[in-house]
Parts: sequence; C-alpha cells; structure tokens
Amino acid sequence: MTGIKKIQIIATGITTLDEARYFAAMGADWIGFDAIQLNAVKIKTIGDWVVGPKMFIEMQAVQEDLLFEISSKMPLHGICLPLASTIPAWYSGQVIRSFPFPSQKDILDQDINETLIIRLNGFPDADEVKELYTACMKNTCWIEMDTTQSSLIDLCMKIPMHGIVIRCREEAKSGDDVFAQYNSFFEEMEKIGIEN
Repeated sequence: MTGIKKIQIIATGITTLDEARYFAAMGADWIGFDAIQLNAVKIKTIGDWVVGPKMFIEMQAVQEDLLFEISSKMPLHGICLPLASTIPAWYSGQVIRSFPFPSQKDILDQDINETLIIRLNGFPDADEVKELYTACMKNTCWIEMDTTQSSLIDLCMKIPMHGIVIRCREEAKSGDDVFAQYNSFFEEMEKIGIEN
C-alpha cells in the first residue's frame, strides 16, 4: 500500500505488566522499563509476560550492577542513558541516548552511532523543525514531545523521524481507562497512514 510511513513506536516509562502488555498488543516496537521505580526481579517478571517488542531499560546514570543483573536474567536489547553517561565495556546491547531539545541541540552536530531520543518541550518552531529534519537524516532519531498527540503526529509528517516515544506518566496511570489516551493516538496514526 502506498502512502504508508513506517515509524517505530517506543513505549517507555513502563512500570506495570498491564502497560507492557497493552503496548505489546498495540504493536510497539520497543518497551522501556523505568529502572528508578523497578528492580531487576520486577523488570524480568514483566518482561517474561511480554512477546513482540524489544526491551530496554532507562537509567539516569549507569548502575552497572543492576544493568548486569537485568541483562543476565532476560533478553535486554538496549539501555537508555543521558548523553554524559559512560557505558560499561562489557555491555554489547544497543545504546540509546536521551537529551532535551533545544537546550542540548549541539549534540546533533556530532557524528553519533547511537539511537537518539530527542525530548521536545512543546512544538518546535520552523528553524527547529529544519534542525530536527537534518538530524533525522543523519541519525536514528526517536522523538518524544510533551504536548498533544495530534501535534506529535503532525510533526512526524514534517520530519523523517524513525520513532515516536510514548512515555507512560504517573499522573496518567489512574482512572477508569488509563489506555484511552493511547487508543486515540493509535487510531489517529492509522487514519493518516502511519504504520507502526
């Protein structure tokens, strides 16, 4: 089918089995576990019930013991860290770097061999869209935007991003249907011809 744009879906901030299984069922390519809120046993327990997506953990800094414990217990495909963190020499999985844009946009001028999560604070202006476009042409970029889902979908039509990051936030984890907001996101993507 022509007109379909393939963009990876990355669900991150996962802390519960329900979240992990929901995003796996919706076709997420990656799920990221919050290593601040979850220990290795909990991450493995959730990961054992999930089929389909690749799994990574998010850390604010390398906790080498935790990383080793998790990667020895389950198939861990990646680790997501801030830019300045050093990766242990023994680690061989995918490295994902996360940084805020535009405050740390100078990183985009460098040659980077790692996947980038570019965290946007609101919708970028026209010049920033050009910078993001160039970055996505040079690097594997996943975009996370703290704004409406329709704005994120609008942005993915303007730049050749490789993935959309959906962050499970604590404030959104209560109520009758905690997944309703995500259902509408997947429906909107399908309507405009974006395949996950």
